[in-house]
Amino acid sequence: SIYLCARVCDLKFRRTQYLELGRSGSNDNRPFARQWEQLWLDLQYWVDERPPSTRPTALADGDDSTVFPTIVFPHWAAISSNQVYHAACISMLEMQPPESRLDAQSLSLWHARQVCGISCANPHPGSMVNSIQPLFTAGRLMSHTSEQQKIAQLLQSIERETGWAALWRLRDLEAEWGYEGSVDWEKNMPRRTS
Repeated sequence: SIYLCARVCDLKFRRTQYLELGRSGSNDNRPFARQWEQLWLDLQYWVDERPPSTRPTALADGDDSTVFPTIVFPHWAAISSNQVYHAACISMLEMQPPESRLDAQSLSLWHARQVCGISCANPHPGSMVNSIQPLFTAGRLMSHTSEQQKIAQLLQSIERETGWAALWRLRDLEAEWGYEGSVDWEKNMPRRTS
């Protein structure tokens, strides 16, 4: 999944270079829509064909007591690889070509909820460090205060438990969510900017 995510980043970079800067120079001369479609299929192949050790051992939808679904994995590498897969899918859906008929908004939100659910249910320190960027990618799509609060708590926990800097991504999310300044998520509810 890391390799596929790198390919997604490369496709996004090349698309930006072409659309915004008018540059070409890619070794892949296929139309963007065809490149996107093949990479999307490669991602779906990975998730369908991944070995049993990278599949969840328990799944439960979110309810009143949990904000996100509970998705438990047997191994830290499975935690990280599945989060990266979902984050890569979100990035792909953000640059979906018009020819694709996928419901990007619904699918992106579903993948974002998976990223967050994986983080909530699998607090392995090695995976916590690897979840910072997937949580940021997913968090940008969350609009409900309870979802935002849970993501903030996860990022705070990552920094507290591992010593790995995660709060800079929380500050980026707060700005994206429209909150004023830095928020103490455990003591008060944030105020939105107008």
